[in-house]
Amino acid sequence: MKIINTFIKLTIIGSTVFLSCSHKSGEKDEMTLSARINNWEKDGDINYLLIKTSLTNSLSDTVTYISMSCSWQDSYTTDTKDLFISVNECDKNVPQLIKIPPHSRRDTVIKLTTKKNIRQLTGLRFRIGFNFIRAKNNNEMFSKVSQLPKMNNVIWSDTLELK
Repeated sequence: MKIINTFIKLTIIGSTVFLSCSHKSGEKDEMTLSARINNWEKDGDINYLLIKTSLTNSLSDTVTYISMSCSWQDSYTTDTKDLFISVNECDKNVPQLIKIPPHSRRDTVIKLTTKKNIRQLTGLRFRIGFNFIRAKNNNEMFSKVSQLPKMNNVIWSDTLELK
């Protein structure tokens, strides 16, 4: 009888741990990135493809993540070698915490550049990615900020196509 009771207790504990881990790993899935092609913009000799992105928090809690004050574009990436994220030149660039309230989103427009002629990109399919590094406070932010350039926690948009 003791063996059966112990087995039942271990089964309940194991199920609880499994469910807790499953819920925790599902939290990342509650953050989504959507992207929409706006238009091409020319500045001097450079053509920029403007992309509107929305990072959405579907959780019932506020989400806080790490970004940089000036080079915030460093958190973005693409899955093509034909388009590059345009970054700001910065004199002062420090890590910061960005908050997204429950069931809200943060909209951003990013600029992409290319070395190719715009016509050569017709039909190009690509995705935009955002390296999402969660941090609750400044101490955690400073301990995790080195993860930003590693792109190990990328949330991908749906596929976009240039027409």
